[in-house]
Amino acid sequence: MAATATTATSKWAIYLPLLLGSTLVSGAAFGWPALKLILMADGVFLEACDEGLDDCDARQMSFSAVYSGGFFALLASRLVFGFLLDAIGPRKTAVCGGLLSLAGAVLIAFGTSFPPLFLGFTLVGFGGPGIHVSLFQVSNLFPRNRRTVISSFSGAFGLSGIVFVPFRLLHASSGISRAAIFSGWASMILIVCSALTLLLPRRSFKLGDRAVRGALCLVDGVAPAGGADAVVPVPSTGSSEKPHHGPKADRDLFDADLDSRSLCRQLRSFECIGIAIFLGFSFLNFTFYVQVRSSRSVVCTSSFYWLASFYLRAGRPC
Repeated sequence: MAATATTATSKWAIYLPLLLGSTLVSGAAFGWPALKLILMADGVFLEACDEGLDDCDARQMSFSAVYSGGFFALLASRLVFGFLLDAIGPRKTAVCGGLLSLAGAVLIAFGTSFPPLFLGFTLVGFGGPGIHVSLFQVSNLFPRNRRTVISSFSGAFGLSGIVFVPFRLLHASSGISRAAIFSGWASMILIVCSALTLLLPRRSFKLGDRAVRGALCLVDGVAPAGGADAVVPVPSTGSSEKPHHGPKADRDLFDADLDSRSLCRQLRSFECIGIAIFLGFSFLNFTFYVQVRSSRSVVCTSSFYWLASFYLRAGRPC
């Protein structure tokens, strides 16, 4: 295999599909309000109410239990996938998360009672972060824009709650069944798993990796002994290019001189304002998901969550 230098196109061919896949799956549990409307329209848990009633406290308690299982799994699974990421690498970790989400989608598609729906939404919530945490190392392919890449994956995680909004619209306006819609989503997750297998390395990308595996995927610069996964190191060009150039590129989000500023100056700093925006809208995001049934609220809060996380992680706006 001839040595081939890594190009911007090859990096983007990895980054963009993974970003799209993350948006489709990683934080889908945030879209609970739209999913709940689909389940309510299908009459799920209606048997818990007295005859003649369209809704009751017992039914809402069942919905709350399903939501609680999925949201707890969304938060708790990060610890599990963190260990897996160190033990088996990003490719297997991400695929494990995708397959769990796939199983959850199938259960949501065909479940009509509490056990399969509870388990399905819990698996969707548990599996998503497995993809999310496995993608941060892709930022090492973009040494000068690492924070921007990381913030985009964080934004995709928060934004992926909108995936259920078009599903809700299809279900309400076109009459497409829940089974058909979520079977289609399961098919999309299967495609995402295939992309994760093709594009992610067995070991994490290292900062400034400049090697090509086949024609598709960048991997570590340590070449194994032949085979389909052989790595072709790029010969040195003789230049000593550094990942970052200039004071602006080297600037960390939290400047070193913040500690020397007065409290009032720190509170007025861009860093403090960014943190306040991010945490404030993270709280509103959570509140809206718990309390509001409107799909429009999900879209608005998810979009602002993405913008706030981008602001906080990427630094000051241009």
